[in-house]
Amino acid sequence: MNRILKILGLLIIFSLFLGINPGGAATPYAGEEIGSVIIANDEVSYWSFDEGTGITAADTAAAGNNNHGTLINSPQWVPGATSNALEFSTNSMQHVQAFNNSNSLSIPSGGISISAWIKPDNSSEMAILAKDKQGISARGNYFFGAMGGHLEFGFSPQPTGSDVWISTVDPVITPNKWSYVAVTFNFGTAEKPIIYVDGRPVAVGLWQGSGDQANLPNTYPDPLYIGRSSDSGWFFGGTIDEVKLYAKVLTPEEISSGINFNYLPFLANSN
Repeated sequence: MNRILKILGLLIIFSLFLGINPGGAATPYAGEEIGSVIIANDEVSYWSFDEGTGITAADTAAAGNNNHGTLINSPQWVPGATSNALEFSTNSMQHVQAFNNSNSLSIPSGGISISAWIKPDNSSEMAILAKDKQGISARGNYFFGAMGGHLEFGFSPQPTGSDVWISTVDPVITPNKWSYVAVTFNFGTAEKPIIYVDGRPVAVGLWQGSGDQANLPNTYPDPLYIGRSSDSGWFFGGTIDEVKLYAKVLTPEEISSGINFNYLPFLANSN
């Protein structure tokens, strides 16, 4: 019996070394996160909001850009979709500002992907993440927001500062309920972005605005904001967690892997 137990123990250790646990699920390797999109070289910044205290939201992306965010007007640390999160008040104009490496935050061409967990407290116009230009463009290099229950992506195409934007056909965001939201887009093309809710693509409408969406975006040496747009305000009311920015178009599989399946109950209730 002891010999059998020793053999079983060696088999378990060997299976763990190969990346397989006894329950059959793959064990994450270095460079992966359980329940999160795989960290790749194209991940520009990742704000987990797991600190739970203080006035800094660290950028922990593997790229090492260190675009750490500063909490403005005291958003509150609260329980999040995975660990901790930040709760923002529209009336107090609370937000996070990141401005350490503007070059890394500017995405002048190619692909872009943005993802986050959000729990808005209403359905008004609210920015999730924006890198715009105050006084010139409300959407700038890129903008992702929850507008009246719809999700919206937009930017300011060259050569002018005129914005273009596109929204989901139907309202897809429910107040006081957690949603995992994401958008992917290829700058310099006339194609539409793909907007996801809880890992599934949703229908989008037509491009709006006076710019040409096939042109590359204007980039500005201005801060990136989480929870607001610097030009139009659009302060977020509610809770945001796990914000990620990529300089690539994530695949549907990579998008859906961003849902932490340990927290799927959040998708079914508002508590």
